[in-house]
Amino acid sequence: GVVVAAIAVIIDRLNANKVRQTELFMQLYDKYNDVNFQRDHFYIMSLKWKDFNEYWEKYGPDTNPETNAIIASAAGFFEGIGVLVKRKLIDLTLVDDLMSGNIISYWEKMEPVIKEIRTTLNWPQAFEWNEYLYHEIKKLNS
Repeated sequence: GVVVAAIAVIIDRLNANKVRQTELFMQLYDKYNDVNFQRDHFYIMSLKWKDFNEYWEKYGPDTNPETNAIIASAAGFFEGIGVLVKRKLIDLTLVDDLMSGNIISYWEKMEPVIKEIRTTLNWPQAFEWNEYLYHEIKKLNS
C-alpha cells in the first residue's frame, strides 16, 4: 500500500509540473502571438544593411533608439525562451512547434551582427541563449 501511494504522489507531482510548464509556455506564447510582437518581428526582418558598420549607423542605440529597442526586445524574448529551455522549464518541442520559424529567421538575420557585437563590445556572452535556442531547434529538426 505504501509503495502504491508513493507512486501515486510521484505521478501527481509529475503531472502538476507538466501543467505548470504548459501554463508558463502559454503565457509566453500569448506575448509571442501578440500583434505588436509579430509586427516588430516582421519589421526586423525588413531591415537591411551590408555590414556591421552600416547596421550600427542605421540601427544602433545612438542613431535609432526606437529600432534598436525593437531588436533588443525580440532578442530579450528569445533569450528568455532559450534559458527556460536550457533549464528544462519549458519543453523544446512546444517551442519548436509554435515558434521555430521566427526563432530561426531572427537568429539567421541577426547572427552576423551579434557575433560582431561580441567582438567589438568585448561581450562574448551577448545573446548566448538566442544562439543556444537556435541550435537546439535546428538539431531537433535535422
